[in-house]
Amino acid sequence: MSEITKAKMPTQRSFRIFALGLLAVLFLALCLFTALFIRRQVMDGDQPVPTLTPTAVVTPQILVHQPKYNWQVRYDDFSDDSREWRLLFSQGKLELINGRLILQSYVKGKIGIATSYSLFAPNTDKYYVQADFTTDAKTYDSYGLVFGLDKSLGTFYVFEILPQFQSVRLVKYTADQWYNLVPATPVTISPYPEATTLSVYFDDGDIKLYVNGNLAAAFKDDNPPQSANVGAFISDTSVRLIVDNFFVYDDNK
Repeated sequence: MSEITKAKMPTQRSFRIFALGLLAVLFLALCLFTALFIRRQVMDGDQPVPTLTPTAVVTPQILVHQPKYNWQVRYDDFSDDSREWRLLFSQGKLELINGRLILQSYVKGKIGIATSYSLFAPNTDKYYVQADFTTDAKTYDSYGLVFGLDKSLGTFYVFEILPQFQSVRLVKYTADQWYNLVPATPVTISPYPEATTLSVYFDDGDIKLYVNGNLAAAFKDDNPPQSANVGAFISDTSVRLIVDNFFVYDDNK
């Protein structure tokens, strides 16, 4: 064996020893890491999973004339079309979007009316109706609540917000004529885009009108319509009406 070979052998032997030692250290580190990871997973598994508390949803409430004797209150949040809302006339568009009823007129100077006949209309001459109203843009055109609607006779009341004058009024449509029952009455209308709540308590022709829970006006109609269908209306084409939280109940035992 040459002198050169003899000189190299101790160096190669040292390198192999070093490499084996390094592999051993890495193996031990990997085992320790694995053990700690498994222990942490077990400990986490023993901890109770926190329960997410849902945010309470406050259902809008009737503002005035609370029903008595557990009378059934019919409430529509417009989450679906189970109440079968429809246009009274064809010159407009009616949609349910994001839990709101959206009503639009297509003909300048012609009102659009939405109503629900089959499941929502009160069936007595004493009832209460309430809903929230706003629009998709600031407007001077009127909008509001329809009640006492008799489609066969073409008769109904309109509880009307007049944004331009910060007032409300009550008009009646019958026999192709409009009758001003309560002239424009100043009230506090919620500023755009906040909703204004309109409420009507009807008792066989005795009519009480409320804005945001406050009495705005009263009227006695000696010739009230026999039908009690309710709905919403928009008076012109400039904006879309947005309706929410529609309540009705019959004041009947």
